[in-house]
Amino acid sequence: MYKIVIFIILFMFLSCGSDDSPTNSITRQLEFAIDNERNTFINNQFYANENCNEIFISVSTVSLELDSKFLLEISLNKKGNINSFSFVDYSDDNRLYRTADFNPSQTFLIENFKLDEQLNSLYFEFEGTLYEIDTPENTKRISGAVTVEDFQSIDCSFTPKELDVVINQELFSKTNVVGLSSENEFRWIAFSDNDIKLELVTDKDLSDLSTGVYSFARGDITNIVSIEKYIGQPKATHIKLLKDEDWKSYEYEGELIISKQIDGIDPITNGSFNFKVFEGNELVYEITNGSFSL
Repeated sequence: MYKIVIFIILFMFLSCGSDDSPTNSITRQLEFAIDNERNTFINNQFYANENCNEIFISVSTVSLELDSKFLLEISLNKKGNINSFSFVDYSDDNRLYRTADFNPSQTFLIENFKLDEQLNSLYFEFEGTLYEIDTPENTKRISGAVTVEDFQSIDCSFTPKELDVVINQELFSKTNVVGLSSENEFRWIAFSDNDIKLELVTDKDLSDLSTGVYSFARGDITNIVSIEKYIGQPKATHIKLLKDEDWKSYEYEGELIISKQIDGIDPITNGSFNFKVFEGNELVYEITNGSFSL
């Protein structure tokens, strides 16, 4: 009887010492170094999900027992292109640092990006420079990696704006689309994480255009599609101002095609475009099979 009691106690001890229950496993990990200070967060210590085709990751140390108080936020598209990385240093007068407003991939790299929506997994590595808002000479270097094995998507409450195009046989992958309007001009501007922005410029709201083909030639200023190349210095600003001197413009000729209008509270215009981009008499870009849903 004495031996049986000893065996039961020993069995219970070993069982408790080798607890591999799912509640103790690491399903997500964010590790990064900023200015040589290393940080690691696991599981519910940080936030990660996908919403409306955008990946969001956020971690705050305000409620954690750490000396450094900061907020790190990451936004990418589902192809791994940078929308923005931002870092608020609460320990240093709430200074805000962010990836460059335009062409962030020049100074910030996303590598080994893998998103598997069937396995609910996400992995990528990052390294680059963050610029203090409106003070580009002040920077921080950051590098790290994200691993998520329980990646979830949140239902989108609106129809995301889409724009895809191949430029010189390379896919233009938009990270952000902005609509602007004035009295006689309507613009949809699509940004990528490289040095190119693409614009649809029309004399009416897209939803008011009749279906059909709108041809444009050099010198036309509305009902056109255009691209410009960023030539300014890397910097981050509170409001991403589009300054003419920071962008190289060209001449264009091609077709803007409105194929379908979808009415509703948030009307959608579907269409396509093809055009050529010239610098003087030199063909610089040839844009084929462009499509949009705006």
